[in-house]
Amino acid sequence: MKNFYTKEQIKHFRKNIPIAKLIVEILKIPSTQFNGYWKFLCPICGGSKTFTNKDKNIGLCTECDTKFNPIDIVMNHKGIGFKPALDFLDGLKI
Repeated sequence: MKNFYTKEQIKHFRKNIPIAKLIVEILKIPSTQFNGYWKFLCPICGGSKTFTNKDKNIGLCTECDTKFNPIDIVMNHKGIGFKPALDFLDGLKI
């Protein structure tokens, strides 16, 4: 657990932790693969009109119009703040 994270470290978490792997394998959010995209239950609205975009490394819920990067998905799924989410991601072996 670090006292602070640099802008470069935060950017690394956003860009380099694969969102689909985080959702499916680590957070184990209910999900299915459909037409090459992962669909998952939205941690905000509970809707299933979601998908992951591998190229941009984001998740998107079209029901509540929310975009998730890896930090956002951890914060919302676990109900924790920014720093604890960074600590969680920092502890992953990805």
